[in-house]
Amino acid sequence: MRAGFLAIDAILSDENSMVNGLVYFVDFTGFTAKHLAFWGMEMIKKEGQFFGRYPGRFKEIHYFDTGPVFETMFTIFRPFMPEKFKNRIILHKNNMETVYKSIDKSLLPREYLPDDYVGPCPGTVKDIVNEFKVNLMKRRDSFLKHQSAFSYDLKKQPSDVPCESFRKITLD
Repeated sequence: MRAGFLAIDAILSDENSMVNGLVYFVDFTGFTAKHLAFWGMEMIKKEGQFFGRYPGRFKEIHYFDTGPVFETMFTIFRPFMPEKFKNRIILHKNNMETVYKSIDKSLLPREYLPDDYVGPCPGTVKDIVNEFKVNLMKRRDSFLKHQSAFSYDLKKQPSDVPCESFRKITLD
């Protein structure tokens, strides 16, 4: 969770992402019911809330190679989504041609481009991740400074704070 917030903070620090908005691309290749069980319903709910509370602006959210498990869950949760997110979510199943119509090829990693593509690209997924890690490390001191400002030391908690559970109270 902390790593996710660290990445979000880094993205938010880029003025271009705030002005132009973000295009979110998720590849669900190999996603199975086991992955869904690992996430659990609470995590799926939190991810849905994340999109609504994220301070950046999502222009589009692309889900690629969605199998029957994801499509079933998406069908269940779609009615509960805000209308603006319903309109921004695009399912591509296993068809890169529909992705190319929505996202410029020059923005996609090499692994998602056709073999005959010769235009510009940001590199492989590994290259992009490594570059992102380097950028995060440049901001390490700033992140650590902010982390200490928002942390909570349990040793400083007063000993007279009640720690009882209110679930045990019965009312007449």
